[in-house]
Amino acid sequence: MTKSAALALFICGALAFTACSKKDDDPVTKPEETRTVEFNKLTRVENFSVNANLMGGTAGDPVFFSLETQKQIPAEQKNTKNWDLAFANILNSFVSGNNGADKKNYGYGNKATGGVLIVEKPFEEVTNVPEASKFLTGKDVYGTDPAGDLSDGNLPGWYLYDFDGTIIGNGSAAKTHIAYALGNQIELSNGNPAPVRTLLVRTAKGNFAKIRMISVYKNQFLWTDWKKDSEKTYLTFEYVLVPAGSTKFELK
Repeated sequence: MTKSAALALFICGALAFTACSKKDDDPVTKPEETRTVEFNKLTRVENFSVNANLMGGTAGDPVFFSLETQKQIPAEQKNTKNWDLAFANILNSFVSGNNGADKKNYGYGNKATGGVLIVEKPFEEVTNVPEASKFLTGKDVYGTDPAGDLSDGNLPGWYLYDFDGTIIGNGSAAKTHIAYALGNQIELSNGNPAPVRTLLVRTAKGNFAKIRMISVYKNQFLWTDWKKDSEKTYLTFEYVLVPAGSTKFELK
């Protein structure tokens, strides 16, 4: 079995407003939603499913999520500023932001100004908000990390994929094909620490968030519990949202 095929084992409506003119938002979708998540507070999302029409272990329909309202956004609203993160590509494990200016982005054509960035620091140590220009605006920007398998090696990833179960696992069959979310402090099988990553997001509306990716397995939040047959892909993560113009990720 090739490593590409094996990845499948791992991570394997809308209101119509026809009277509106086509400006910022598509007229057949819901208008812009109001933020409900508090700024400068720790927000937790558990077991968010990205299993949208996954077929044969390949890419499914992209799944859209709003950090500002803490909920999934229907695909019919991809031309709006109502979503901040897209989960897509292989088994919907790659993330990107919402940016209307980038032709490669799922939100191309809207007025969203979002993007994503991974920094190689633990969540608690990420205190400064980067310049907006540092956020990447393309499609399916971050996925597997170069410290594991099946990475192109060009960018850090938010998870490490252990194909044979020997990078982090003990080599047993139960520990093969595991995705380790790198928001955790994880120990490699050689005793060294795995890299720790924090995902940063410029939201569609220009606010900022830092995210600790915790797990891709349903109701399993400790990396030592994850096994090949653990139910996936259900994302658990924590984040802090701060307003546009902020220079610090502060809890208040």
